[in-house]
This record gives sequence, structure tokens and C-alpha cells, in this order.
Amino acid sequence: MLYQYMLVLTNTGIRIGEARMPKWRDIESQERLVNDKKVKDIVFRVKRKTNARDVVARSDAVAEYLSRIYEMRTEELGKTPLIDE
Repeated sequence: MLYQYMLVLTNTGIRIGEARMPKWRDIESQERLVNDKKVKDIVFRVKRKTNARDVVARSDAVAEYLSRIYEMRTEELGKTPLIDE
């Protein structure tokens, strides 16, 4: 799981301090048009010392890393994790 977590950090630019307590509810996807083609981006809402910021992961691989983390977490808990975790 740590390896997948590090892949997310390196492919998004999220700083370690911002990624200490990630929650599933802080991750969403958004669509944008590129050359008349819909592209999905993953958006992270990260909290900083004084405020929050949005980080957009433009690599398609980040969705796969998050999917792997979700699967590992589901296996660990023996059920589907709650959105509020």
C-alpha cells in the first residue's frame, strides 16, 4: 500500500504534509475537453496549515494507483470502506 501511496504523491505533486490524513471524500473526478475529446482528471482537496487547495492529477495512472489502494483497504477491512473514512 505504501508503494501505491508514494506513486500517487509523486504523480500529483502533493506534499507529504498535505497527504498525512487523506480521506476518500477529498478525491473526486472532473471532466475537461481536450481536442473535442473528454478527459477525466482526478482532483484532490488537500489541507494545508492555513487553508486548502485543489491538486489536479493529469496522469491517467493515478486513477489506477487509487484503485489499488481502495482494493487493498477493502480487503484489510473485510468490507467496503465508508466514504467518511
